[in-house]
Amino acid sequence: MGDDLRKAEVRAKMENMAGMFDDDTLVVTECVISLHDTYQNLHETLNNWLADSKLSAAKFDLLKLLKYGVPDHQLPMAEIGARMCVTGANVTGLVDGLERQGLVARANLPGDRRVVLAQLTSEGEQLMEEIVPLFHKHLRVLWSQLSEAEILQLTQLLTKLDRSIDAASAQG
Repeated sequence: MGDDLRKAEVRAKMENMAGMFDDDTLVVTECVISLHDTYQNLHETLNNWLADSKLSAAKFDLLKLLKYGVPDHQLPMAEIGARMCVTGANVTGLVDGLERQGLVARANLPGDRRVVLAQLTSEGEQLMEEIVPLFHKHLRVLWSQLSEAEILQLTQLLTKLDRSIDAASAQG
């Protein structure tokens, strides 16, 4: 890939490391820095876009889970944490905020009052029906400089990297 597609800031960081590592290590480090910077940019951009609907990316993810992840639009709080890979405290904070907005309600599991469910309200369902198509249109704009083939290739490469990370983690 040509230097014209490489970020100048990343190149500058890498030049400061020249001589410290072998070329393969520098290439991997440059990729990690670029991946991190791109993720931060994407996350900030999506959060800014969702702010118009008074949502964060995390709140949006929870609403998506309730709307599209389960047929009855409700889940136990502990299961939300497991599915979103966040702590119980994070789930409580997210549900508290969404409950204040009228998008989610709490209920007890029938027959077991110890289990608290988060349920998508009709207002939450209506918001998701309005915002999800716009969100996907916005995503396509963000990816507009990549062809469909490039998007598929990027997805395949990220999947391959994820498997490599998992394999390395399993080895200790």
